[in-house]
Amino acid sequence: KISVNNGHLIDSNGQNIRLLGVDASGTEDACILNKGISWMKLASSPNISQNAIDDDSYAKALTTWHANAVRVPLNEDCWLGVNVGGINPAYWGTPYQNAIKGWVTALNNNGMYVILDLHWAAPGTYPANQQWPMANADHSPTFWTQVARSFKTFKAVAYDPFNEPFMGGIAPTNSDWRCWLNGCNTTFTSTINGVPNTSVTYKTAGMQSLVTAIRSGGGGTQPIILGGLNWAGDPCGTKNSGGNGGSCSEIGNLPNDPQNQLAISFHTYNWTACTTTTCWDTVAQASKTAKLPLITGEVGERDCLASFVNNYMNWADSNDVSYLAWSWEVNFNTSCTPNGGGNLQLLQSYNGTPSPIPQEASAIKNHLIQVNP
Repeated sequence: KISVNNGHLIDSNGQNIRLLGVDASGTEDACILNKGISWMKLASSPNISQNAIDDDSYAKALTTWHANAVRVPLNEDCWLGVNVGGINPAYWGTPYQNAIKGWVTALNNNGMYVILDLHWAAPGTYPANQQWPMANADHSPTFWTQVARSFKTFKAVAYDPFNEPFMGGIAPTNSDWRCWLNGCNTTFTSTINGVPNTSVTYKTAGMQSLVTAIRSGGGGTQPIILGGLNWAGDPCGTKNSGGNGGSCSEIGNLPNDPQNQLAISFHTYNWTACTTTTCWDTVAQASKTAKLPLITGEVGERDCLASFVNNYMNWADSNDVSYLAWSWEVNFNTSCTPNGGGNLQLLQSYNGTPSPIPQEASAIKNHLIQVNP
């Protein structure tokens, strides 16, 4: 069991715990790309289709890194079975839901907590095949009602309502934060349905509606971990347009949770908005004052080195902060190119062997073994 108590995460014995592990990416994108339910496959090819996860063997591989937590990213369309025209029926709807339940069960049975994250979502009839600025009113509350109902008896699970909100981009305004909380109409411009520079205006689902959907669906008490604006990279709004007025933006805009089980999600990479000890201290102090656990849902480094992740993990260890590294995925590169996105893939194989390409892979594994023996 995991719950929030007086600003800390605690287990079923009331002992303080931290979530230390990785993000097991693949369940957010493989299905909508018609490749399978996940990329996880004990094989050398990156293009193997599959319709199930070999749950127990992959979970056991995670234990070789001494992870006690895994973040599982989800796809809204694949769960709900919407906007899936042309996709193999084995990859969405009930098969997808059952595969996720089996994967979470295997992780729990191997001693790991699980964070369920709505990673890819999209409004209307647009496919959820990329990041949008915020969850949508069309599908996301229904998604969370169903997910919470499906996992209401899973006591070692927490919920992450939306991966990386980014209304306002790198300089959100106060109105963007109000939208984050209450929902609004926002416009997203990107390559959509293969057409570059397409703009779509849609109604977002604010965090309050997502928290309400989780509680009304599951009626449970699992923690809800909230990622703020600037891609969850600046919870206190230190890079807000016009400043944050001397207060922490996310904490000033928190939704109401009748179970009082909220936590702050923070993503930090060596190129994102909050990368200094001073900024981390600001977030940690604000979370501590508000009695909200701070959980680093994603941390990573793409410069081929490990200095950033080592500095962050050491800082987090000293400040009672949880962290999960992105991502538990096979790296098929033959060399490390500075600032390449593939550098964030930590594995040589899904048996748990760290990739030799980015230095951070072995650094993260060794650090987890050290702090969670």
